[in-house]
Amino acid sequence: MFGALLFKGQYLARDPPQGLMYLILARDAASVEESWIADLYSAALKQATAEEATRALDHVKHWIEQFRSGRKE
Repeated sequence: MFGALLFKGQYLARDPPQGLMYLILARDAASVEESWIADLYSAALKQATAEEATRALDHVKHWIEQFRSGRKE
């Protein structure tokens, strides 16, 4: 939900790339029963610009690198 809220700018400053990043991470970790997460991601991706989607993937790559190295930023 946080990713969707961040993408839309509901209750906090809008940041589509960061919101998409959280939606990607949630979608990849979701079980089959949690298809609503994939639905949120798909809806956001349809609204995102190509630049926002590209920046989201860059954020995901950075998050994974941080996770693997044990660093928190």
